[in-house]
Amino acid sequence: MTMRLPLLSVTSTVSRLARKWSFLGLGLLAACAEVPGPSVPFQAGKTLEDAKAVFELCAPQGPRGASFNLAATYWLSPFWGGVIVGPITVAANAEQIRANGARLAVDKCFKDHGYTRRELSADEIKFLTQNDAYTRELFLDHLISGGGLAAFEKDAFAN
Repeated sequence: MTMRLPLLSVTSTVSRLARKWSFLGLGLLAACAEVPGPSVPFQAGKTLEDAKAVFELCAPQGPRGASFNLAATYWLSPFWGGVIVGPITVAANAEQIRANGARLAVDKCFKDHGYTRRELSADEIKFLTQNDAYTRELFLDHLISGGGLAAFEKDAFAN
C-alpha cells in the first residue's frame, strides 16, 4: 500500500506571496497619494454664503469619515498585508488615511447637496493670497458660482 502525500505547489505559494506583496505596494501607494490642493465647492448660481451654510452641515461628516476610513483600513489590512505587516503599514500612514477619509466624507456630503470640488489654479491661489479680505470674498463668491480669474479681473477691475 502506497501512501500518496499531496505535494505543496511552489507556484501557488509564490503567486500567493506575490499577490499579497502587490496589494501591500498598492496600499502604500494609495496611502501616499498626493493630497489635493486648495479647492472651492462649485455649483452654478450659488454664492459664498450658500457654500458656507452647506459647509456647516457637512463639517461634522469629516471626523466620522476619518474614523470610519481608519477602522476599515485596519480591518482590511491583514488581507492585503498580512497579520503583522498590514496593521504596521496602516499605523505608519494613519494620519494620511484619516485625512483622506475626512476629505472624502465632506466631499460626499457636498456632492449630495449638488456641489463639486473645483481645484484652484496656481494663479487663483496667488490672487487669493495677495489681495485683501474683501477682494478675496468677492473672488471666492465668483469661483463658487462658476467663474474664473480672467472673468473676475475683467469685471472687477474694468474701470
